[in-house]
Amino acid sequence: MLPKILATVLLALLLASATMADQQKVCASCRKPITSGQYIEADGRYWHANHFVCAYCGRPIGTDRYFTHDGRQYDSACYVNEISARCAYCGQPVGASWVTFEGRPYHKDCYTNSVALRCSFCGDVISGKYLQDQWGNTYHEYHRNEPRCQYCGRLFTAATNGGERFSDGRSECGLCLETAVRDKSEAEKIMREVKATLASLGIVIDRKNVPLKLVDAAQLAAHNGTGRSNRELEGLTQWEKRSWLYGLVDKYDFDIYILHSLPRTHYYATVAHELMHVWLTLNAPLDQNSAVVEGTCNYAAYLVLMRLGDEESDQIIRQMTGSNDPDYGEGFRQVKAQVELRTLAGWLDYLRRNAQASW
Repeated sequence: MLPKILATVLLALLLASATMADQQKVCASCRKPITSGQYIEADGRYWHANHFVCAYCGRPIGTDRYFTHDGRQYDSACYVNEISARCAYCGQPVGASWVTFEGRPYHKDCYTNSVALRCSFCGDVISGKYLQDQWGNTYHEYHRNEPRCQYCGRLFTAATNGGERFSDGRSECGLCLETAVRDKSEAEKIMREVKATLASLGIVIDRKNVPLKLVDAAQLAAHNGTGRSNRELEGLTQWEKRSWLYGLVDKYDFDIYILHSLPRTHYYATVAHELMHVWLTLNAPLDQNSAVVEGTCNYAAYLVLMRLGDEESDQIIRQMTGSNDPDYGEGFRQVKAQVELRTLAGWLDYLRRNAQASW
């Protein structure tokens, strides 16, 4: 944005020869006719030469460069140092030329080097439409189809240490891979920790050991019975019921399948979700509707994530809360509302006693 700059060439130091009445000029300062001597013409008006002064310091401007602001004239030094806008970044006067961003003025260099949105993928300044992930990273819109982490949503960049695309089609950035749960012993250790956390909240899973298997997306889909990979599916619990003594004694065998290489926080949430499936199978009627079941399991994940209390946990909770899925999203919100109404112990007791729990 350029202020109104009147070039020096528009200043005219003229010899007065106004002897004819129809050419008489009046000084814009003293309002008296200019009848002799030198005068200055500027902004379509006239001044006695010694009356054309800076509105800030009062010194004559003469034929030097000047600036007009709110109808008043200023010499260059006073305008730049006292009157003109100041850079919102460095605080210094912006001078004759500046960049306006979100209604605030900046030196061009201050804007380009320190203020302008930059693409987290290529590093160039962004102008016009752009993409933004849940972490606040911004990207040019034309990077939309670049490789992206399916867990955190970041594009693969130097800042994420690149990423990896697994043979089962999943994509995971380097930041998420740093915490990925790949080892079964680590996975089982975290499952015991989550089980203890749930027990401390009143969700006691009466099983010493629940078999856990780390699998890829294709294997998870096969166990799910669909044969097709589901990007939303990160874990699965299967159970088998055995009865003895004419149905008087029942025994349940469980298997939990979880995707290998899940980021650690995602793994905590997933194993809590699946352990809640175990609790429901052991403690509640088995013909609950899916919104009640998946909503309750997501609420168990929510409780564990709240205990973790880190930024990744907050992001997953926001995704759960904002999900449009009728079971995992709306079901979770309804269960959360029920727990707030009944308390957690009250909701668990309600599930034990009702074959068709409802809102």
